[in-house]
Amino acid sequence: MSTPSKSGKLHVINVGQAINHYITNQSLGDFSESVRQTAQYIIQMYPQIGYVTTKYNTTHPDLNPDLLLTLQDKQEVKINLFYIKGNAKVQAKNIGTKSFLQKYFKSETLQLDFNQFFEKEYVTYLKMILSPLSRQC
Repeated sequence: MSTPSKSGKLHVINVGQAINHYITNQSLGDFSESVRQTAQYIIQMYPQIGYVTTKYNTTHPDLNPDLLLTLQDKQEVKINLFYIKGNAKVQAKNIGTKSFLQKYFKSETLQLDFNQFFEKEYVTYLKMILSPLSRQC
């Protein structure tokens, strides 16, 4: 499994756990900022969550949504963490961007510098777009 796949899987699992912590009145403090913000956004959209299941709790993860929320009224809501508002994809990173300098310019150092800068700016961007939500939760 590639590093982005592992990172994505871990994020899905952690968001599911964070939502379950919220449901059981446990602290979200041990989760990363991005996991907390994602969980809080989902909780704000669906405040009556009774239970959450991740696709990794199923026998066929690729055939299931990232999260399946079961609301208190038994309604089920499918959540894919890489989609927002309908079918608009969130393309946070382009795999080619993470390797183009090394691949085309044969510069591993420059690629590492770029990747570190990119990651820092991406976290700043996430905090900026999610900060209004954290004040509401």
